[in-house]
Amino acid sequence: MQEKASYIIKFNPNSLILASGHTSGIVKLWDTNNGQCIQTLGNFGKPIISMAFSHDGKFITYGSYDGTVTVWDIDNNKSIAILQEKFSSPWSLAFSYDANLLIVGRDNEIIQLWDIKRGQIIKSFRGDRPLERVKITEVSGLTNSTIARLKDLGAYI
Repeated sequence: MQEKASYIIKFNPNSLILASGHTSGIVKLWDTNNGQCIQTLGNFGKPIISMAFSHDGKFITYGSYDGTVTVWDIDNNKSIAILQEKFSSPWSLAFSYDANLLIVGRDNEIIQLWDIKRGQIIKSFRGDRPLERVKITEVSGLTNSTIARLKDLGAYI
């Protein structure tokens, strides 16, 4: 089968694996040492538009234009969770440090906090514009002036 174009590419944390998300709806994992495809994931039929690796590189999550978000266990070569929401594309994905939570930033201005193990959305937040990037950090204890400055720059806190 001839592959369609790659829409998004990401390195895993140690740069030994490169993931490519294709317009055909599949994700391929590549060994960066020898250039060989080591796994082919999913087949949604709609373009893969977002991807993220967990901090330890054991999991990858990817989002399709049709609204589906999949969390894949790389070592066991299987899907461990699927979140589907029609009519809203997941443009940005980020794992928590321990890979128990996932943040999904959607084009309908919604941020979803997802408990991966339970397969449930814990909380949804509404912004005032579509979300292109989300990130979880280990930083805590922002001062009031820092919070005010971040809000001025368009952050949601």
